[in-house]
Amino acid sequence: MLSEEKTNSEVGSIVEILNPFERVRKSCALIATKYAKHVKFNEEGLKQFVETYFPTKDAIEELKLTTMNKSVLPFKFQSIDHEINYRVLYGLLQLGSGFRKLLHAKVQRGAADTIVRGLINCLVHENIDIQNLGVDMMEHVAESNFQIEQNFQFPVKEEVPHEKYSVIKVQQDSALKSFAENIKSVLKECSRKLRERMCQDFAQFVRKMLQEYERKKEKGTNDVKDIGPAAYLVNQLVNVFPNSLNDIAQYKTDDGEVTVYLYKKAQLIVSELYINIKDQDPLFDFSDINDLTIFVDNVIPATLVKAGVLEIIDENLKHKIEEGTFIKHGSTQEIELRAISIYATERILEVANQPPLSAGLNAVHIDMFLWGDLGKREGFRAHQRHATIDTLYY
Repeated sequence: MLSEEKTNSEVGSIVEILNPFERVRKSCALIATKYAKHVKFNEEGLKQFVETYFPTKDAIEELKLTTMNKSVLPFKFQSIDHEINYRVLYGLLQLGSGFRKLLHAKVQRGAADTIVRGLINCLVHENIDIQNLGVDMMEHVAESNFQIEQNFQFPVKEEVPHEKYSVIKVQQDSALKSFAENIKSVLKECSRKLRERMCQDFAQFVRKMLQEYERKKEKGTNDVKDIGPAAYLVNQLVNVFPNSLNDIAQYKTDDGEVTVYLYKKAQLIVSELYINIKDQDPLFDFSDINDLTIFVDNVIPATLVKAGVLEIIDENLKHKIEEGTFIKHGSTQEIELRAISIYATERILEVANQPPLSAGLNAVHIDMFLWGDLGKREGFRAHQRHATIDTLYY
């Protein structure tokens, strides 16, 4: 009874935290240090990781520069707000990682590249309302599977031989239909919620939220107490667009359920805006950017396992990953893979940022390094990732 009361107290205290980044840190640390039974954090692996990938201060400075570079795109935006729309939509639609193998088999590219292709096709559309990447574009693309096929260029329907007459071809839903439905679900929610708030696009919404933060900060209202603009924006994103961005899970324990906060896409959106927009508009130079955690999907857990920082101690989970068996969203196995990855990267930062390295790294640096650099290196890219398809969060 005492143990259950203590757990309820711990969980209750996390729920009450206003800062979303602290909710993520504390809930993931609780899973890693108290409940984990499938995935284990490896302290020795952490030390080896820091020694291998952060060997000198020069190497660290180079990592900082490369991970904070603006992404280069093959077109020019019409305005700052046009780019804001793109950056938010890019983060918003970072889903479908569990369809990676299917996508590579059908169209020879992964989920992230498929999303970028879809957004670029909208940007070059003959209809200016689609080019603007506002609610009109979201409603247009989400109206049918045909529009998904046209813009994102993967098959929602496919031809197969008739079951009796092999020379005759018939159409059926492809295995990627649910990926299309997920994209439509996100776009429908977001266009509806933006219209409810009299916003024609995400740029208008984000600006409203950041200006609202400034006004509340001046008045000293409770919902901005001790938090920065990035934290406030994440809170608004997950509250206004819960189906698409409220990335939380209920972890079942013998003592009851623990709410685990992950917020992958909401934090990614903030990071995209900071990296790419802050030099054009100081409103996006978030003072609390160092408070973010990593944006955990299925790439980062696999990279950390390959690097020896995480260890899969559950043979059943190990077998599922190796065989490509889908892992259910919200299962204790899936939650641990993501939550303990966040805990592990927080420990990496803790070690790297203290003497003798005093690296001055933040979670954005680590995320971009693990996802965009190390995870793509030989041996790492081929390392099996867990596949979860019943989620809109990654």
